[in-house]
Amino acid sequence: MKRTLLITISFIVLIASTIVSIGVYITNTPEYALKEMIDDVEASGMDGLYPHLTGEARATLDTVSSVVDNNIFNTISRFIGQSEYVGILKSEIQEIQWSVSDVLKSKENASVILSFNYDDKLVGTIELSMIREDGEWKIDGLEFPEFDKINW
Repeated sequence: MKRTLLITISFIVLIASTIVSIGVYITNTPEYALKEMIDDVEASGMDGLYPHLTGEARATLDTVSSVVDNNIFNTISRFIGQSEYVGILKSEIQEIQWSVSDVLKSKENASVILSFNYDDKLVGTIELSMIREDGEWKIDGLEFPEFDKINW
């Protein structure tokens, strides 16, 4: 009787520890961090993005945002034709459909391609670099979006 109880308890502990280990592994991946980021952005817009950025990425995003908001830059880049699309991505970020297209990762770094689709009018990708900071995956750098489709 004692032996059967001990075997049963050992089996239950083994199953529980396996489930916990799988859960910890999944929640410590760049893909899971990006899913959380996408959920936060959909809920809070740009404010939902900031907790998922390293200090360097936050400074870069602030610089880009201030440049995009600058009238002189808008005049120049309207001539080029890109600021309008970046402004839409920024102001309508909650309405954009986001998905993870590709992930290349090592133990401490990851390179991620995020796809976006804004009402089939703006479709493209953004490349992100991620690092582990204080045990969490955070975005450390981002490239200018590449647009696959622009229907305005």
